[in-house]
Amino acid sequence: VVHDNPRLRNQLISTGPKKMKCLVETKDPSKKNCVRIITGIVDYSGSVLGSGFDEEQINLISQGTECIRLCRVMGYHINYDEVEKRLSKDKSVQEFRLNEADSMFLTGEMASMSAKDFLRGCHESIDVILDPQCSPDGWYPFREATSTRKRKIAPQFRSKGI
Repeated sequence: VVHDNPRLRNQLISTGPKKMKCLVETKDPSKKNCVRIITGIVDYSGSVLGSGFDEEQINLISQGTECIRLCRVMGYHINYDEVEKRLSKDKSVQEFRLNEADSMFLTGEMASMSAKDFLRGCHESIDVILDPQCSPDGWYPFREATSTRKRKIAPQFRSKGI
């Protein structure tokens, strides 16, 4: 994830036993009410030049000099009409479940495709949720349950505080 906020560099935990998780979400261009989600662990946060990116690819970046690199990357195609949902304990938020059985590896030896290929065709904005709120069994907040319009929760409120 390339960005232009150098202050994030020292805010993200990318070393040690408590590495930070990250969730990236964008609309699926071919299906209504569907998104593509990538999850991973932050393993680098800093300048694009020190990231290990291919030098030729760095020259193609038109915006941003900083980046967040992820490892253990998984991809999910989520249809909000069909995904498993529940209400939070206080009944104020609707949560959805990311089930590992429905995921695909995007990095490592078991990768079936790259993250770039997984996102091919996606031209909408992306939400990057650093240190996302999540229960141990894979439940993530996504919509208000108390509103009559069931508005999607903004990315900054789906994080644990970054």
